[in-house]
Amino acid sequence: MELKFIPSQHEQVKTGYEHIKAITQELNLEYEKAKETKDLAKVKELRAKLEQNRDVLQEIVEPFRIELRKRIAEQYGYTWVSAFSEGLAQVKNKHGKYGFIDKTGKEIIPCEYSSAKSFSEGLALVKKGAWWGFIDKTGKEVIPCNYSYAENFFEDLALVQKNDKYGFIDRAGKKIIPFNYSYAENFSEGLALVQKNNKYGFIDRAGKEAIPCEYDYLESFSEGLALVGKKGRHSINKYGFVDKTGREIISCEYNNAWSFSEGLAPVQKNNKWGFIDKSGKEVIPCKYARAESFSEGLALVQKNDKWGFIDKSGKEVIPCEYDRAESFSEGLTLVQKNNKYGFIDKTGKEAISCEYDNAGSFSEGLAPAGKDGKRFYIDYKNRQIFNK
Repeated sequence: MELKFIPSQHEQVKTGYEHIKAITQELNLEYEKAKETKDLAKVKELRAKLEQNRDVLQEIVEPFRIELRKRIAEQYGYTWVSAFSEGLAQVKNKHGKYGFIDKTGKEIIPCEYSSAKSFSEGLALVKKGAWWGFIDKTGKEVIPCNYSYAENFFEDLALVQKNDKYGFIDRAGKKIIPFNYSYAENFSEGLALVQKNNKYGFIDRAGKEAIPCEYDYLESFSEGLALVGKKGRHSINKYGFVDKTGREIISCEYNNAWSFSEGLAPVQKNNKWGFIDKSGKEVIPCKYARAESFSEGLALVQKNDKWGFIDKSGKEVIPCEYDRAESFSEGLTLVQKNNKYGFIDKTGKEAISCEYDNAGSFSEGLAPAGKDGKRFYIDYKNRQIFNK
């Protein structure tokens, strides 16, 4: 059965793409000129146009994709169709079994799996009964379904579980790192977090313990350092940071801490939060009731039960006067004052007044909000969209 596309939408997508391509070429040319003249005004203008056209194209493309997937499901008897990945899409039939189709709607891999994940790097995770394995794009089971848990390949290794223990296999299914760990995470920056005998450490790609399993708490590396925790007096963890050789760069002396972000890490001492740099120097004193990591140059802090923002010098750029606040998203942050929600910009200016009964952060230009029992979305100009 042949799929019938929507010509008008297809032409709109094509026209939009060509328009964006032309603007991109102009942007690149103007950018090169601007670098020489140090005049970025034109670049900013073109960049704004580019983003605007991308948004327009997205509005055209997304309904087209949804309609296409709906038609595939209707015409071929599927109850669910995923987005395409590497040329194939997952489908689910009326019997609850999963398979894969190509962009013509042809079922390339029969619906015979109890679960499946999208193709990644040429392989897809599939489940038969209670067991996971990997298939290629022909449907050949290249790694047998005999793992109780598995994740997609990352840096040519896949994390898998067998007999309640975790290890790593290569793309041929060969065991590279033995099943010795009660917990493990994917490799990141050449190291993988593992747990053995209730202690955490890191292994390298050869399976060697780069950092011994001796910590009671451990997080993945961020900006070259990993947050670690050791049990101290009365079995209370103390936190510090190690580098990739396992050297303790910042001693385990803090009551609590978060990973490094933008060169600084929030730490807690004597029940107060402040910030340290990578040498361990306390650059912002521990004087806040709570603190979160820096994002876009600002950090959310709490003082006297009110929230505000500081910069990296410790200056309170947005006063601690809000009952609730979140990290910045798309240049704005959600705040609560007098039981009403609104949004402020990075200068502390009220971009959208605190007038809503509930609200969420902005994502792709829209934020969920509610008022007088109605739910809707608002844009940056506080216009209501999809009012219900």
